[in-house]
Amino acid sequence: MFVYRTLRMRSTLHVMICLALLLSGMGALRVAAQSAGDVTAQWEIAPAPVEGWTVGDPIELRMRVTYPAGGEAVLPELPGQWGAFEVLDQRLEEPAETESGAWAVERVVQVALWVPGDYETPPYGAHYRDALGTLQELVAVPAQISIGSVLTDDDLEKHDLKPQADLAGPPIWPWIVGGLLLAALLFLGLRWLRGRMRRREVAPEMERVVVDDRPPEVIAHEELDRIAALRLPALGELKRHYTLVTDCVRVYLYRVYGVPAMDRTTGELMSAMRKTRLKGSEARLLRSMLDESDMVKFARYHPDAVQADSIVREARHFVDLTRPARSASEEELAS
Repeated sequence: MFVYRTLRMRSTLHVMICLALLLSGMGALRVAAQSAGDVTAQWEIAPAPVEGWTVGDPIELRMRVTYPAGGEAVLPELPGQWGAFEVLDQRLEEPAETESGAWAVERVVQVALWVPGDYETPPYGAHYRDALGTLQELVAVPAQISIGSVLTDDDLEKHDLKPQADLAGPPIWPWIVGGLLLAALLFLGLRWLRGRMRRREVAPEMERVVVDDRPPEVIAHEELDRIAALRLPALGELKRHYTLVTDCVRVYLYRVYGVPAMDRTTGELMSAMRKTRLKGSEARLLRSMLDESDMVKFARYHPDAVQADSIVREARHFVDLTRPARSASEEELAS
């Protein structure tokens, strides 16, 4: 009886030890999965010269996003004037696998600053879409850059003026008269050329201007019907399809809210729309459409034809949600 109880206690102890080892192994796997799923976005700055950055120097910045395998990173193109930074050149590198098994992609940007001082990079609208299709915005710590003056201390030091030299030379009045005549001729020539170019541009432009006083939602639905009839996803023209849809939405936003939307990035447009009466759910739908379009146009994202067609339905739904309220009489006139 004593031997039986001893063996039973040892068996119970072995089972408890195995359960503890199994639970600790599952915990380790869970921690590893969390660390493998990290997504990071950070700015990297090329090394500065020995004397530091000065006004007008080309400065290379790199936005680097590291993400797990199976996901996609969206690094949109920057505008020509990015805050105080002038964007001289930019390119998007191909995604590459890192030694840890994750993936990394970079947008390389060359910028210049024209006033001395301390600067930091403006917000940048990088996004990440995981394997389940969930889209999240990435926030990177701004990069700090100090710009010095091209003038040296010796240039800024005051010096006494030297006495004017008394040099004999030919009279200068012929040069003055000739310069005035040449300036007058140049002025008249430029004015004539400008008037001729304006006459060429104004006539075709006036022919294209057509006043459309229909409600903005009617115009938008008609344009979306036209885009759907083109069947561009089936022809493989995804970029043109998404561009036409988002341009239609941007024109609709201008007509309803008065926000100039055509020349703004997604981040700039969403910041401007915060000052309008757009609701939270409507803003999220608009952001989702613009982000998906940016991924197709700038991140080589290739959805299938069914998903590409769905953005037309989302645009119609957005127009229906945000159409201006009108009275019954106004609705009869609009129809």
